[in-house]
Amino acid sequence: MKKILVLCLSILICFGMFAGCGNNQSQAQDTRTITDSAGRQVQVPETITSVVCVGVGALRYSCYMGAADLVIGVEDYETK
Repeated sequence: MKKILVLCLSILICFGMFAGCGNNQSQAQDTRTITDSAGRQVQVPETITSVVCVGVGALRYSCYMGAADLVIGVEDYETK
């Protein structure tokens, strides 16, 4: 269970790092603040529309959670 929680937080943190890239969206978008086990805080959109799977098993756990349709990128070793 702890691995799944860490995976979910990792995905959200990774998404948060890339959320500022691309088109500027309205500042009124609803966000949620996530705090990880290291005490870092990241604001992410209330509705997640895409994720990038980074790390061993991230793609597998994303599929287990029913989020395979949100995946837009994976590491090279996942494609083999």
